[in-house]
Amino acid sequence: MDNIKKTLKDKKLYIFLMITLVFFGIFAKMDFATDTYAVIGNAKDSIMANFLQSGRIVTAICWKMICIINIPIDIVYAISFILAIISVTLSLHKLYNIIKEDVKSDIIAIILATVIIINPFSIELFMYIEKGIITLSILACIYALDFFIKYIQGKDKKKNLIFSTFFMLLSIFCYQGVPALFVAIATIYIFKYSDSFIKFAKHLIITLIIYGIPAVINFITVRFVFTGHRVDGSINISGTISKLIDGCKNMVATYQILPKYFYVICLAIIVVIALIIVIKRKSFTEIFKISFIGFMTILMTILPQAMQNTESIWFVSRSTYAFASLAGILELYCLMLIYNKNEKGTESILALCLTGLTLVILIVQFYRFNYIEIDHYNSNYYDEVTAIEIGDLIKKYQDESGKKVNKISIYKDSKPRFTNNRIFATGDINVSAFATDWSDVNSINYYNNLKLEKIANDETKKEEFLKKNWDFFSEEQIIFEDDTVHICVY
Repeated sequence: MDNIKKTLKDKKLYIFLMITLVFFGIFAKMDFATDTYAVIGNAKDSIMANFLQSGRIVTAICWKMICIINIPIDIVYAISFILAIISVTLSLHKLYNIIKEDVKSDIIAIILATVIIINPFSIELFMYIEKGIITLSILACIYALDFFIKYIQGKDKKKNLIFSTFFMLLSIFCYQGVPALFVAIATIYIFKYSDSFIKFAKHLIITLIIYGIPAVINFITVRFVFTGHRVDGSINISGTISKLIDGCKNMVATYQILPKYFYVICLAIIVVIALIIVIKRKSFTEIFKISFIGFMTILMTILPQAMQNTESIWFVSRSTYAFASLAGILELYCLMLIYNKNEKGTESILALCLTGLTLVILIVQFYRFNYIEIDHYNSNYYDEVTAIEIGDLIKKYQDESGKKVNKISIYKDSKPRFTNNRIFATGDINVSAFATDWSDVNSINYYNNLKLEKIANDETKKEEFLKKNWDFFSEEQIIFEDDTVHICVY
């Protein structure tokens, strides 16, 4: 309780709350991803099974509680949003307290914590109804880091080792795309507290064990307990390598979330500044350390993807979250080198350059987040309008024919799109509800309070629709036949 009271009295906590709201406050209004329609419309047991098969045990438990209590979906969303804001705010505050002594500047520590936690890929974490659990994974990860650092400092080793592993387990059971951040930041503190190669090797092995034990437990539960599709199935070596290479290319390009080459250029500038520091000091072991930090960040980001079967490999921003923290992590290490030596002159100028670069990243990121968020809600609106228009046509047919429509079949035209016109989309961000088979009918049912049953396509109609290519929704895309409506989406 004393720690809670102390945290609540800390004015910087409210600075981080404001920062979090600036970046993500727009999500206070309920938003929809394709998965959201599945959560709303699919059978409760199937959603529960999907969470369990994905290894998201915490989400599954929370979903079960929601089903038992029968909480309305808008209330569920509100609770999830509030939890997400709290989780990110506390993550920023905790990371700030970890790094502030190393950079010896409150302002710089605030900026660094922000660019590491609210990185360019963090936006997708807020685009799912379970955003509160996904972001809780970040908070658990930072707590695991805090206990690990206390462990390598020699403070109550057994207790801190157990707590670090526990929080990593919690993190990975919330969402597997986040925990790589633990290893990425921990690598910095391994170097800080290792004055010999033996200590370095020991601390690195312990770090990998803290990360690895929860990862193995998660893998076992998915593979053998809940038989998840992500680790079940075959692995084609050449196919996996090809997918990993293509995925890494998209990841480095930040999935177009930031302007093309912007993040790569920022990383290059940081590396150049690091090299200047190293050359000036003639401490060339730092080259290895900086390279190793980058290597571990990228490796641990990619590793969960490589563990899946070839077909399930899917690089998107939410599943490669840790990579987008690399700029902030490298800046943190460079600033630690500068401030821990109390350097002045050239290196203080370099510190100023690093801080300025971090601010530029955050400004560009804020602009792009706003652009993507506005398009996200525009896309939701277009889907809603289309679904309501379909509902009106169904009602009109029922009124005129006297027949009750209770079945629906969805078709594609010759060039189906995965997003709405003039909407920014990448990966799973801003995908139209009518682009996936788990959201198309569910969205129509949700907006019209219907319970249409989805059935297989009529082959004749399917062939006819494949000859068409629409750019906008029109009545030509709907065919009524007794109790069934056939709809072609563009």
